[in-house]
Amino acid sequence: MSGFTRLCASQHDLLASLPVGSGEVFPNLERASTTEALAQWTDFYTRNLVFVMQMQRNHCYGYPYVYAKTKAARGEFLAHQEMWSEVMSMLLACEEDPHILKGIKVARIHYIMINVLTQCCLDPTEMTYDNFFLQFQDILEGTLALLLENEPMAKIHFTFCGHLAPPLCLAASYLKATVPGRTVGSQDSAPRTYWSDAPRRCWAR
Repeated sequence: MSGFTRLCASQHDLLASLPVGSGEVFPNLERASTTEALAQWTDFYTRNLVFVMQMQRNHCYGYPYVYAKTKAARGEFLAHQEMWSEVMSMLLACEEDPHILKGIKVARIHYIMINVLTQCCLDPTEMTYDNFFLQFQDILEGTLALLLENEPMAKIHFTFCGHLAPPLCLAASYLKATVPGRTVGSQDSAPRTYWSDAPRRCWAR
């Protein structure tokens, strides 16, 4: 996880000037299209990621922050994430367009990543990440499933570079560091329990 931490720290000047608020807008699925809902998710995801990166910057440089205030903001982000998880489940169940469906799957991978990062962002030792082995496995499986779809190489390259590289690198680096001797993505781990539905079935939809 140190690589991600160093990346956040290197951007400390930019991060200090970015807005953080979690926002309060959720898509009305009776009116908003799936693409509009995903655009609103992207806005929330970006704000949440800035919050996490600002915390990483604080830990790296020893910048002071008010713990109680930061913990409250973290709780707000986590509460919003829970609502977004329900939104994504509904979108995934209803959407039929394969291109939009792929966008939802990418957003769900980003959801797992930002959820883990948010839950761990108050721990400067980064030991809390050890509680999220199954989530890192889900990121890895979901990313590989998307990359192995039968599509032109140029499109796969765009999807990977534009959307999947950060979560894949995060998951692979953690699993490689914590499970010596096991091949990343091996099938001998415990059953996945993070999603209310079965991850393998959803990735394959």
